[in-house]
Amino acid sequence: MNAPRTAPSDLYDDGAEIQVTVDHTWKNGARAVAVRPRRDGPGMVALQLWIRAGTCAERRDEHGAAHFLEHMLFKSLSRARGGGDLAAAIEELGGDINAFTSHDETVIYASVPRRYASAGLRALLRHGLQPELDPLEVERERGVILEEISEYEDDHGSAASDSFLEALFAGSGYGRPILGRREDVRRLSAERLRAFHERVYTGDGLVLVVAGTMDRGEVLECASPFFDGLAPRRVRGGKNLNKVPKGAVRWKRAGGHEAHVRLGWQSPPLAHRDAPTMDVISAILSQGESALLPSRVRRQAKVVSDVFGSVNALRAAGSLMVSAETTPGAELRACDEIAKTVRGLCKEPVGEQVLERAKAQILCAQAYRTETMEGLAHGVGHFVSQYGELEAEKRYFDQIRGVTEDDVQRVAARWIGARAGLALIRSPARRPGRASSWASALDPSGGRRPRASKVKLVRERGGVFCARLDNGLRVSVLSDARVPVVASTLLWEGGGRTEDPRCAGSLWLATGLLTRGSVHRTGDQLSREVDAMAGDLSGFATRDFAGIRAESMTRYFEPMVERALECVLMPSCPREEFEEERRVLLEELEGQADDTALTVARAALKRAFGAHAYGRTMRGSPRTLGRLDAPMIRAAWLREHPLEHGVLAIAGDISPREAVEKVAALSRRLQTEAAAVGIAVEDEADGALRGALRSAPPWPTSARATVVRSASPQQQAHLRLLYRGVSIHDPRAPALRILMAVLGDQSGRLFAALREDEGLVYSVGAKSVEALEGGYIAIAASTRHERVSRVRRKIRQVLGDVRQQGISAAELRRATRTLVGEHERGRQRRMRLSIELGMRVASDRPWVEFGQAPRMLRRVTRDDVQQVARALLDPEHAVEVSSRDPRAAD
Repeated sequence: MNAPRTAPSDLYDDGAEIQVTVDHTWKNGARAVAVRPRRDGPGMVALQLWIRAGTCAERRDEHGAAHFLEHMLFKSLSRARGGGDLAAAIEELGGDINAFTSHDETVIYASVPRRYASAGLRALLRHGLQPELDPLEVERERGVILEEISEYEDDHGSAASDSFLEALFAGSGYGRPILGRREDVRRLSAERLRAFHERVYTGDGLVLVVAGTMDRGEVLECASPFFDGLAPRRVRGGKNLNKVPKGAVRWKRAGGHEAHVRLGWQSPPLAHRDAPTMDVISAILSQGESALLPSRVRRQAKVVSDVFGSVNALRAAGSLMVSAETTPGAELRACDEIAKTVRGLCKEPVGEQVLERAKAQILCAQAYRTETMEGLAHGVGHFVSQYGELEAEKRYFDQIRGVTEDDVQRVAARWIGARAGLALIRSPARRPGRASSWASALDPSGGRRPRASKVKLVRERGGVFCARLDNGLRVSVLSDARVPVVASTLLWEGGGRTEDPRCAGSLWLATGLLTRGSVHRTGDQLSREVDAMAGDLSGFATRDFAGIRAESMTRYFEPMVERALECVLMPSCPREEFEEERRVLLEELEGQADDTALTVARAALKRAFGAHAYGRTMRGSPRTLGRLDAPMIRAAWLREHPLEHGVLAIAGDISPREAVEKVAALSRRLQTEAAAVGIAVEDEADGALRGALRSAPPWPTSARATVVRSASPQQQAHLRLLYRGVSIHDPRAPALRILMAVLGDQSGRLFAALREDEGLVYSVGAKSVEALEGGYIAIAASTRHERVSRVRRKIRQVLGDVRQQGISAAELRRATRTLVGEHERGRQRRMRLSIELGMRVASDRPWVEFGQAPRMLRRVTRDDVQQVARALLDPEHAVEVSSRDPRAAD
């Protein structure tokens, strides 16, 4: 056995917060790596099995096998080998599990409470390395995968990306869809899947990663029985692809309202010396609102509603792909602007500030990743499985730090300027006759030091420190020094339910415009500054709350909060930015008409809540958005969101006293500046946009069923059932959460009845949405049109069984552990804590209840769950909406 060691990387050196406790390689080449924080954190352990074989490892008669096999690893084993399926086994422990397949790898990843880590690891390895692959189960799952393919094909954006990669990597495994094609999936048998598993799930194609407090002996004791007997195998990196497509625009006619543009080039493979520089180029193009693509193509040229670029470096090849959505007729103009922006990197230096901002984004993502055990494990798994060594991580980030402007220009010229690119357009419009011409530093301190504050700081139960500033702002701080990250949320209670229905969408627009300019900074300046700090600053609006959130490394806490306060106290709402936000929003609304599942969900809410705000979309409609203008938006925001009614919640690596003192000084100064420049609450809107009366949402007194037509032909129909839910204050909320877990989890009743037993659907779920004034329960499923009635009956049967017979003790135990594990995972994210803290303070709910959630869940009994089911899952008060293919006769 190898001795424990500390790997020489930025994350794992002797002074770092992360320690390597296991790095063991078996004789057959399989490897196990375990890491742990030096300081205790939330008691979760991440378990991940990385298999260096995805779609590209498939032979000609195995297309789709990697993804199909990933599904089969979750299936039940015989009673003699433990019985039960993998999801149920992990959820029974209070954990969470999922998996993904890519062209180069398959990964099974789980997160479980520390005390169940050994049991979770054994379950993951038993299913992953010793699946039974029963032919009957294979046949059932085949139908599920075919439904997944239909769901994917109905998404125009996903279909466009697949077609682009197929053209870019023609004749290669990288051009094949990961899900496989229908004819491929229909040909796969249990024997072929077993042969694929035996060939690739062995030897040095396997890397086990454990992140969390799990001892070396415990890891090896659990893993060795599964790895010792495996045959050796050597995974080869593959040859680089030399075939480059000729530059062309490929046009595909498709239904819907939006046009989808995909444009890009082949780029260097994973181990190539230019790969880190290509990652920097990707960040320069897309990372943040000040990046080149959103600023030049979306906001300046105004030819797209959304645009972003990504680099995918794989073992034998790579790709730079720019994705954009636009209106039919503007596709070639979008290609022109995108190509001009991307190819401009070959000709002119990007500038030191732009380069440093992009590098900071990548480097800080490394720290953000270590915030959770899952993120930490994923980073280890990626570098060990793809590069073969932990040391590769240090080399990669060292290379990122060393990238220069000359490097960017040289690499862009080599991979973009000197190579033909490819554009694929999927549009409802016909291809026009003409050919496309597409081919042709910040002072963190802000220069000021806050004055000392005498604000009284009060410690409340749950470890939260609270203060009310002289200006009325309530500040709450939850200190956590394990990761150098701080998240802040400044919010107001109210949200969409106080919005005038005649101007629905105004709050969504307002919060979108908060970061697009203040009295002191333009939107582009603000974006550049935030990106330079590798931070995130964004407005948000929900049914019950609205505000702005900020997250950054600890050293940038003060300038980030300063900009957040400046945005809400002195918004400029420039007319041109307002018009651009509204243009994008209108295009998004038009594009969403193609999303049948979303259309059905919105129709169900409207049917259930009627004219109440909970029945409206936060984005409004073309009619309501047309009534708005920039002065109305600005006036309404200032009037409805005074600082004295706000709550600032801070979570992360900062002391409560320091945080409160800095916020007090900043808010005092900025309020003085706002008054000096004449910012005041003016009634520019003549009473429009004033808050509507608040009232409890209504609910239909009898069952209602509605059928909506899809905007374009769809292979799948979507079904949604709504039932009355509970408010966030309702003491039945924990029991309802248990009920939803029993029904909707991967091992839940709906999943088992509709997908596992009969293969009727690929996706089915149940969720409960609690809000301040009420809530709802939603059951959603997608299936072929001719199966809708059968799926509906099956769902009603499952719900009826729960109402009449209740749930079993095993279901209660598994659901409770699942929800407790989910709560623990959520506690790892500073932004999640910040938002939760802010909403609780604003709605006068004690923070200590958040920490007591596991205890409250464990108190729920089977009788509690059945009573909730009987009270809420009443078929006489259900709202049902389903979709119908537009080609179907009335």
